[in-house]
Amino acid sequence: MRADLADAVETNVVLILDHPPSGLSDLIGLISTDRLLPVMKRPVSYSQGLVIEGPQGAIPSHQLVSIPSRKSLTVNNGRLELHDLSGEFDWEGHGLHRDVAFLIDLLGVTSVKAIGANYLATFTVPDGRTAVQYIGERFIGETASFLPRGLDVDGGQLRLYLTRNDSAKHVLSLEPRLQDPSSRDIFVSCNTETTTTGVPTTEQLAQILQDGYDLLSHVVEALAPTTLQTV
Repeated sequence: MRADLADAVETNVVLILDHPPSGLSDLIGLISTDRLLPVMKRPVSYSQGLVIEGPQGAIPSHQLVSIPSRKSLTVNNGRLELHDLSGEFDWEGHGLHRDVAFLIDLLGVTSVKAIGANYLATFTVPDGRTAVQYIGERFIGETASFLPRGLDVDGGQLRLYLTRNDSAKHVLSLEPRLQDPSSRDIFVSCNTETTTTGVPTTEQLAQILQDGYDLLSHVVEALAPTTLQTV
């Protein structure tokens, strides 16, 4: 993706776990013995809270943040998330797939049922139009036949659910920044998810990151005005 078309906001990988990781109870020990250093350089901040996980209710969750490594890790009994906070989409250069594979081994993850890769980018609409106007003009048009007469479409946002021939599923969203209808900034988010069994390989993690990035790049290059100024 051309760097002048959009700004990177976030990249992350999410694993949905079949069983609690065996190393979850010793996160503090992992920090103090420097075993996390290949992924998270010191200083590493630690916090704990509750996360609502569907029918399971509130689950204790642990978060580690390393500013020097520009990464954050969130893990609980059923979920592991690694966030790249660099503001870049160079997941391969940053070794995000290798970092996740390292954490799987370090934390004692024995079985994963789903892998997700998420990207968030933003670009600014030129010519004084708002994000909702731009999205509405591209995908809805000035009128919609299902609306009562007398109503005009001022704008909109978009969410698409996509599948490929393989097991990968994608959710693509275009919406105004922070849901502000007066904003000229468009948030483009792409979620790519696939089901799996056992422990994913580094190659599987790399493939899902690449699939999500390819979709995001294609959409941004198709939609972002070539004359825009990046935010």
